[in-house]
Amino acid sequence: MFDSATAATVLAFKRGAAANGDTGFPDNAIAGYGYYDATWLYTLAGGRAIFTGRNGFDVVFIQVVLQDLGYYSGRVTGYYDAATKSAVEAFQSAQGISTDGVVGPVTFYRIGRNNAVAAPKPLGIAWPPVVTPTVSTCCVGLTPTSSAPESFGLTALVISGSVHSYEVMGNLLLAPSTYGSQYGQYFFNVYDQSGGHLIGQFMTELPDTTTPSGRSDWGGSSTGGATAVKGRITVVPTVTGSSSGHFGPIVLQGNLAHCT
Repeated sequence: MFDSATAATVLAFKRGAAANGDTGFPDNAIAGYGYYDATWLYTLAGGRAIFTGRNGFDVVFIQVVLQDLGYYSGRVTGYYDAATKSAVEAFQSAQGISTDGVVGPVTFYRIGRNNAVAAPKPLGIAWPPVVTPTVSTCCVGLTPTSSAPESFGLTALVISGSVHSYEVMGNLLLAPSTYGSQYGQYFFNVYDQSGGHLIGQFMTELPDTTTPSGRSDWGGSSTGGATAVKGRITVVPTVTGSSSGHFGPIVLQGNLAHCT
């Protein structure tokens, strides 16, 4: 609860920071952007120089590490008091660096070098990270045939590792029934490079969009192993509910042979 005690603490923090030389804090109890920036700096070790009067969680870090190294024997309080300063000076003297009692960049570096506790892995993420496979893409336009001279389309081939995916779109196609009352859907066929062996097919039973003139856009997709992927694509009307063919005339076609 952000009650009166919390508000008083926020204000005290701001005034304490200002007294230590920080500028730009409005003299109010609002935890705004500058306040959050300052609390992060004062919480993470190394965000600021530490000396007498500068207290916080970074001081806790200093006290714990110096305690582990045998330089600090007091209570872990987060207050940079005389005992903490004395421990810092003893550590600085042993390291052969300036003995001024101020924990600045050089002292932080030396403390880190002597800290035997390994940093935790953030959020338990495995290391090394998983390498994202290389993804290649190729797009080929589909050309109309005499069966659908005003239509057009596009095939996109995406290869990721050992997997390939086809995305096919036929635009401004006539209703499948135009080519025979038995046809109610479109098939997208994928052939090998010779154009004779069917290696994949997928159907779409309903158009994505329909224009006022009655022409429609039909789309489909398929994913599978990356064998013989650079083949011929055809779009054909087929019998509703058929999963094996009964094709009508080819309305659109293209070739992925030039994809790399």
